[in-house]
Amino acid sequence: MAASIDPDVLFRQADRLADDLRTLIPIVGERVRAVAEHLRSTPHGPVYLVGCGDSHHAANAARMSYHSMGEVACEAVSARRFLDYDVASPAFRRGRPVVVGASASGRTPVVAEAIDAARRAGARTVALTGDAGGPVAEAARHHVALPLPGLERSPGVRTYQATLLAMLLLAAELGPAGLDGVVAELEALPEHVAATAATARAATGDIAEVIAEWGTVLVTGGGPNHGTAQFVAAKLVETAGTMAVAQDPEEWWHVERRFRPSGTPVVVLAAPGRSFEQTRAVAAAAGELGRRVVAVTGPAGGIGSRHVVPVATDTREELSPLLYHVFAASLAAQVARHLGRRAFDGDPPGFPGSLTAFRRSAIPSSD
Repeated sequence: MAASIDPDVLFRQADRLADDLRTLIPIVGERVRAVAEHLRSTPHGPVYLVGCGDSHHAANAARMSYHSMGEVACEAVSARRFLDYDVASPAFRRGRPVVVGASASGRTPVVAEAIDAARRAGARTVALTGDAGGPVAEAARHHVALPLPGLERSPGVRTYQATLLAMLLLAAELGPAGLDGVVAELEALPEHVAATAATARAATGDIAEVIAEWGTVLVTGGGPNHGTAQFVAAKLVETAGTMAVAQDPEEWWHVERRFRPSGTPVVVLAAPGRSFEQTRAVAAAAGELGRRVVAVTGPAGGIGSRHVVPVATDTREELSPLLYHVFAASLAAQVARHLGRRAFDGDPPGFPGSLTAFRRSAIPSSD
């Protein structure tokens, strides 16, 4: 396994998000448009967004956009579950699906396997990848390369944004309005991403100290920002080794509101949209229960909390994940600083880098 790294890399990742977005929107937009033309050439069924880790979180954040902008049924499925269960279903084979497999590295074995299995089952296949020559791209009928020059080894931040953007662009292009219906909104976002990244570094300092003190945090977001909540929790685990859990607001009420000790921090992603009232209710209830509530919210506000991370603008709900993930890099880096930890720490030397490799080395064969 590769060595752990200085968590300050996440600050540098966050600082490049706005410029990445400016560069990627036209480039990836054209590549997505070409792929969508092929997909529209014959009728197709539902879309499956398939990935692991950050790619799966991006899929959960993008799923709503396929329903609303793309006007197509969509499922966000982890690659292993898709490979072991979904692709083997008779209903899958009858449904003329489109399978979009995402891997920032382009080398995630189970994603390549999932795309290959989907193609053999008759699905239309698309890879979203940072490596146009890698096994994930080679497994798919079509691929969209996501160029990110100067990429450092880091918990995924720039790569997450690129994957999420590509999924959103494909959703828009599959719909009746096409990319023309969303591109102006996207082109306005980089300046707000830059502003959000700049304020996040200052806003998350005290919050990071609280999370480091408690050692556990719950992150909640509804609709597309449940995927964002999963991403935020993942950055805290990968960077600071902090126990972080993502949950849907309604499920938080049914289960995690009873979590002890009562002061455990709760980060509430309060983006405008259908789930806003739910997240506002979670923030209020968490405060009543004695939680340390952190509200991540835009100018519309409406969330009362001692700790607030401002998001620079309000946008349509489908696009809000592009803004609401931005603070995570600064928060995770600062929690790691408080704890004296490094990113990607915790595995013994030589520990396999993938579950596939681990299974082969640690689980006896049944043959």
